[in-house]
Amino acid sequence: MKIILKVVFLLCLTAILALSMTSCNESQGASNTSDGESTSSEGMTEPHFSEGESTSPEETAEPHFHAYGIWTIIKEPTLNEEGLKERTCFECGQKKQEAISPLASQGLAYEVNEDGETCTITGRGTCTNAVLKFPSVIDGYRVTSIGEKAFYYDSGKVSSIVIPEGIERIEDDAFGGCFFLSSVQLPKSLLSIGDYAFECCADLVSVELPENLESLGKGAFDACYGLKTVNIPKGITQIEDCTFRECRALAEIVLHDGITSIGHSAFYDCSSLISITIPNGVTEILISTFASCDALQTVCLPDTIQSIGNNAFADCLFLTDITLPNGLESIGDGAFDECYRLKNITIPNSVTHIGSDAFNACAAVQVVNEVCYVGNWAVGLYDDDLSVYTLREGTVGIADCLFSFCIYLKNITIPESVKYIGRYTFFQCIDLNQIVFGGTMDQWNAIEKHPDWDITTRSYTVHCTDGDIKVQNQ
Repeated sequence: MKIILKVVFLLCLTAILALSMTSCNESQGASNTSDGESTSSEGMTEPHFSEGESTSPEETAEPHFHAYGIWTIIKEPTLNEEGLKERTCFECGQKKQEAISPLASQGLAYEVNEDGETCTITGRGTCTNAVLKFPSVIDGYRVTSIGEKAFYYDSGKVSSIVIPEGIERIEDDAFGGCFFLSSVQLPKSLLSIGDYAFECCADLVSVELPENLESLGKGAFDACYGLKTVNIPKGITQIEDCTFRECRALAEIVLHDGITSIGHSAFYDCSSLISITIPNGVTEILISTFASCDALQTVCLPDTIQSIGNNAFADCLFLTDITLPNGLESIGDGAFDECYRLKNITIPNSVTHIGSDAFNACAAVQVVNEVCYVGNWAVGLYDDDLSVYTLREGTVGIADCLFSFCIYLKNITIPESVKYIGRYTFFQCIDLNQIVFGGTMDQWNAIEKHPDWDITTRSYTVHCTDGDIKVQNQ
């Protein structure tokens, strides 16, 4: 009997435990999973795109996690003011907004100007950005300029600059030596760019100068080796010295008619420049303005040009022809030196002076009796070791230094057609004793001679058709 009771007790206990386990499993099946997902009656999970926000149990029967869409820009940020962005929940339509930080670089050094209201940016300060976006206002002061040498040879390796409206000046050397600067954005308000402001910015490829720009300093883009394109605004009337010197990638540039002067070496070693048209109003081409422009083939000079300076077109290896305008008066030393392909050139009657070696190694040179001629000017010697020279009939002018250091020269014949004798023509011709002139003494005296035409000569006699003129130099 006792054994039967024990068996019944154990069977009852087993039934109770089984009933308890079933109840527990059903309870767990109705609960949420630990990662915020719920299990449906089919055993599938339904995800919620949660931002960590939900409505409270008191507000709704079921918890709701917001599923926001992408951000939409409500207000674009500026260099000085915050912007605003917004996004919306897919399920309930609730909106969420956030501020967008101003674009301007922070921490730039500045100095307050004398007016007490504006300031000048003077350097990098604590800013570490490679892309510099300058503010138009700092601490309540309106920014009007980027100061002298503010980022000169900048150690922060500035790669890009954005200058906002309101800034009027970029001072001397402001970005000189910023080798990695490749992008420049300038405002319409900019009035002046100082001397050598972008010198040696080797990575700079293109610059859009604002229309209101009034002043472009000398050497402003000197040695910007990569610069390919640049516009010259109408307000610029002068191309200063060295402005585009060694811009070796610059293949084309348009100079508008308002430009009245071009400085020395302005386009020196622009070795990709193929053609250039000088605008009306320019009166002179200065020293080395287009020297070493290896690719230069075509040059158009206006009738206003009166002088071409020393080495102005020297080493323009591909220059084939150039028309010198009537009204041109002077051609400087080495002006077309080593322009090997220069074949066609006419010297206008208005020319009164040609410098030494002006046409050295040019294809336009003709040699007669060991004397080199371009047109009706004697411009060089093929052999400078002779004791006797005779200039051909029709010669109008003798270039500077033509017979200088001809230490064996004793006798020269000059036709009456000669009107001009240049500087140092007989320099160090210590053995010169006779000049045979084909005209009268009055004609000889009427020749326009440089004050130093016969310097360092000794005693010589000029034999004219109506008498002799004896000269005794110390």
